[in-house]
Amino acid sequence: MTPGTKRGETYDPLFKIKPLIQDLELAWAAYYVPKQAISIDERMVAFKGRIGIKQYIKDKPTKWGFKLWILADSDNGYTYKFQVYTGKRHTKSTNGLGYDVVFDLMKDFLKQGYHLYCDNFYSSPKLFRDLLENGCFSTGTVRENRIGFPKGLRNSLPKTADRGTSRWFREGKLLFVKWKDTKDVSVMTTYSKATGTNTVQRKRKENGVFVTHNVNIPPPIKDYNEHMGGVDLSDQLIRYYQVLRKSKKWWKNLFFHLIDLAVVNSYLIYKSTGKCIS
Repeated sequence: MTPGTKRGETYDPLFKIKPLIQDLELAWAAYYVPKQAISIDERMVAFKGRIGIKQYIKDKPTKWGFKLWILADSDNGYTYKFQVYTGKRHTKSTNGLGYDVVFDLMKDFLKQGYHLYCDNFYSSPKLFRDLLENGCFSTGTVRENRIGFPKGLRNSLPKTADRGTSRWFREGKLLFVKWKDTKDVSVMTTYSKATGTNTVQRKRKENGVFVTHNVNIPPPIKDYNEHMGGVDLSDQLIRYYQVLRKSKKWWKNLFFHLIDLAVVNSYLIYKSTGKCIS
């Protein structure tokens, strides 16, 4: 009997493809070293059959399927590590699911000066402080109801405030920034300064005509916008020549997706050697 094929405390729902997952992660870690900026985000692999680990996310283009947490190089989309979400855990997490996911994926990058970018599902003051203590910078959007978010920043910026208006608050090496764009944006960082001279272009209607203006953007938000797209870039590369085929067998869908990831990573490794011009 194969270990982990019977339901119970030690049951692994991914047992059919677990050997492939382990082999790929070893190979991906051995043949490529990511640059300083890395990002964590989620991805959906389409599947509508019956299986307990299938998820539904209404805001994703692919709403039904398997949810993966991906750790990728922010510059080129190289997938270094990933986890497949298999449902509620038997043991309750002390710090939350997002915290556990980040530290599981980041265990090979601690004490090395990497800079992690993540969205508000993962971000929390405790996570960022613990990462900094372990030699890793971090930047990400943050929910204002997170424990530790400064009470003074929870109030919305005035409706009459111009785009580009910002507030910030620092607790030790942890910086919180709220910036007014189309709506209020809150970020948190252990790396960037609170203010700078960077600007972005925004259109505003004046006398019935849209006019382009330059508005100030805080360094943490500019930094986040530039480096958070590693997983999105990986998604884009996969869709060019993907081998994924629809199947009623759940493991085949994940198997084909892993092959797509392996092909993209191989291309990025080849490109990084300088032999590929495009």
